Amino acid sequence: MKSQSLPYDMGNAGDLLKHGILAEYTQWWCRNNAKPMRFLDPFGGRPWVESPKYEVTLRVEKLSEFALFHAQPEPKNKYYGSSHIVNNMAKALGQDAQIFVSDRDSDALKDLCNSGLEKLCCPGFDPNNGVSILDTNIEADLLLLDPFEDFLISQDLKDSFQRIKSFSERMAVVVFILNKDQKNKIGRQYTKLKREYLSQAWALHCPKLKNQKVRGESGYIIEVLLLLPAFLRPSAKELRNTLIQYSQCLTKVLGASVQFLEGRSF
Repeated sequence: MKSQSLPYDMGNAGDLLKHGILAEYTQWWCRNNAKPMRFLDPFGGRPWVESPKYEVTLRVEKLSEFALFHAQPEPKNKYYGSSHIVNNMAKALGQDAQIFVSDRDSDALKDLCNSGLEKLCCPGFDPNNGVSILDTNIEADLLLLDPFEDFLISQDLKDSFQRIKSFSERMAVVVFILNKDQKNKIGRQYTKLKREYLSQAWALHCPKLKNQKVRGESGYIIEVLLLLPAFLRPSAKELRNTLIQYSQCLTKVLGASVQFLEGRSF
């Protein structure tokens, strides 16, 4: 792979929250649909890391009761990124998935496409601004928004949340949030906007972790939001229950209180 080295270890706590939701959603969706799942990942990143941290491998192995374990078929040799999580999970269930990816890092995008994924292209989408996917009319089943730490400090956060709310009326949306401090100005704004625009989202929430051997866990509070369109909500009770169980297992695996946040009732 040609993309730049990462400032964190793949398979960190944030990845386990995000990839756990993606794997569980994909498993649930595939079990209820016969057609190939269409997944959009405009912030694709790295397809995988080879020789993952030993601690990461141990964590994945301790999650053997959950979908993520099946979406990581080589935990000792590779830790897969988001798009391959969805692809691997669909394949584990005997189904196909159409995975469309982009990244503003041209080398990362090349790596993703060379790994067998399709380049994300559609009218209105700017690969240098992954959030622009919210301005398109593209049809799919699941969108991941993972803009790393610059999302909450963007000047148009309110507008982005409004667009996410509107977009989630058409398809499921997963949003990865890195929050340095719930009590500072940025943290309070996030809480206010989430309550105002994304109040129906389910979320997995993890505090900052201390004294971990995995890079990228000590600086942020992590929340991963899952927004379901109205037509999926009535049948999603099983998915909800599985995510609650997943949060309880992650609490044991990480040694920190991982919470499932219900959001406002559907």
